[in-house]
Amino acid sequence: MPLQGSSDGAIQAVLDNLGKLPGKSKDTDVMFLKVLMDSPVVQSLARAHDTLDGNLLDSVTCDSSAIAKQVIIDVSGLEVASAAELCRILHSTHLQSILTTHDAVAKQRNLSQPYINEQSQTVDLKECQTAVRMVGLSKRPNEPLGLTVTVKNGEVVVSRILHGGLVHRQGLLHVGDTICEINGESIKGKPDVLQEHLSRSSSSYIFKIIPSYKDKPETKDIFMKSNFDYSATDDEEIPCKDASLSFKRNEILKVVDRSDRRWWQALHVNDKGEPVGRAGLIPSLEFQERRRIATNKSPSLRLKKKPNMKMYKLSEYYNQHTDDFPLYEEVALLPPFNRKVFALVSDDASVAYNMQLELVVLYPSLFKYPVIHTSCVKPKGNQVTSDKEKMATDIKSNEYLEYTEVENELYGTKYSSIRDIMKSQKICVKDVAVKNLKLLMTSEFMPYVIFLQTKTEVDSHYPWHSFNKVIHHVSNVQSVADIYACLHHISTSPQWVPVSWFL
Repeated sequence: MPLQGSSDGAIQAVLDNLGKLPGKSKDTDVMFLKVLMDSPVVQSLARAHDTLDGNLLDSVTCDSSAIAKQVIIDVSGLEVASAAELCRILHSTHLQSILTTHDAVAKQRNLSQPYINEQSQTVDLKECQTAVRMVGLSKRPNEPLGLTVTVKNGEVVVSRILHGGLVHRQGLLHVGDTICEINGESIKGKPDVLQEHLSRSSSSYIFKIIPSYKDKPETKDIFMKSNFDYSATDDEEIPCKDASLSFKRNEILKVVDRSDRRWWQALHVNDKGEPVGRAGLIPSLEFQERRRIATNKSPSLRLKKKPNMKMYKLSEYYNQHTDDFPLYEEVALLPPFNRKVFALVSDDASVAYNMQLELVVLYPSLFKYPVIHTSCVKPKGNQVTSDKEKMATDIKSNEYLEYTEVENELYGTKYSSIRDIMKSQKICVKDVAVKNLKLLMTSEFMPYVIFLQTKTEVDSHYPWHSFNKVIHHVSNVQSVADIYACLHHISTSPQWVPVSWFL
């Protein structure tokens, strides 16, 4: 029998009078109040309140105002910002009123015994872990709860909570919780009953659950650039199409939950990295990699063949592995900054070559292209003559970005030539072969890659994920204007860059 005047007694009184409420009260509201007052959590809080109610806190001193004044005197002579800030706080009217009131109450009660928190009853952890909890949720019409369930051993268990959804915002349900009832109806082994209730026009629900008491592993939110197109509507393996998220290649996604090995949760973001829309399910990196290996349904999901065991040059490696790219690439948003290298790539090599010449002629104070080393004794244009044997040695030492041999003469671009332009505070503009593009993608060069597209249909094997900008080349004049616009944009807008550049 609860003691009169205790919190337990008050709760019992409320429970006894629930049946006497006016007839206009909603049954769901009465049920919700009953399960709330009857829950182990509320009962434990009531017992804790009664335990602490008879043990009043002691005051350490009755002269806090005088102590504050003494502190002001002691620190007023110190010439440091923190001392001045402390004096300002202690001088404030509100704090002075609080200290004065504290002293008055302390003197009146004359409390001298130190407070010891002695809890009369201990909570049985095993009892807590088998306790049934009642959870009430209210939602707007047509608002999804944002959770998915699965059936395990005949029990309906919460398998996923969507980031940003109603359940996630309220924090009352957790992954692993077993849902026993909804609005008083048992759903054990019957997820269809749960779906039926949720599809009704009702705006409030009462769940009877068995908590899992499992700590959710903390995962850091990261930003990923998608390097392939994904249509959730065409994905037959996704567990819930209504909770899915489609995206295009080169879009930035904020991944907020990676606890599931197969399905991550992510959101779209704007140019400032701010979330746009709701979170949805996307295939995890591991899961999508497995599917890329196992299927050949699309160019981005190409079947990997058994490697051909033969020797070939380093530059040829990148030409033979254009499909072997990361499906997701972690990126970071940096403030506006000028790129050191503009790499021009095209499906027509002559277009990229001519565009670098155009940019240097029109904007000589901004752009410069690197010299070409050649073994030819009669160099042309920006070519310089080098010893052929020395060039061959340097090529083997990986001192050249790219090279070629024409009529028994070597031609190539050295990394040092690019570095010299970067040191001159100009932008190195260079037409680059697709097979050599990977060699520039480092933190040293940080290239801005522009693809000049001249054909309607381009080989799908191109490294589209490496292109920062795709320009449909119609004329040199228009392309020059577009490239200059890119230069202005990146110097005034935040930029997404690979995190690998800083590791």
